[in-house]
Amino acid sequence: MRYTIRLEGLEALGGAATVVAPENPLPVAAGATRATSVFVLLPRSAFTAGERRITVRIRDDRGAEQTVPYRLLGPTDAPAAVSPPTPAP
Repeated sequence: MRYTIRLEGLEALGGAATVVAPENPLPVAAGATRATSVFVLLPRSAFTAGERRITVRIRDDRGAEQTVPYRLLGPTDAPAAVSPPTPAP
């Protein structure tokens, strides 16, 4: 069986969101358990009060689906100003 992972709630960002799922769909043998990771790269502006709510949708080859609400954590404030390095004496 193979399971496809989809993240919903990022569409409004257009091309600003990058989702990396190294193994998608994820093959899982009968009676087995597998784990995987999904990486989400978003601009600072995609977060409100340090979070962005999305939905993780998992679907198998037979069409069965499960959706899970998820909260991505991110920056909560404006970017800090970066000072140029001080030259060594």
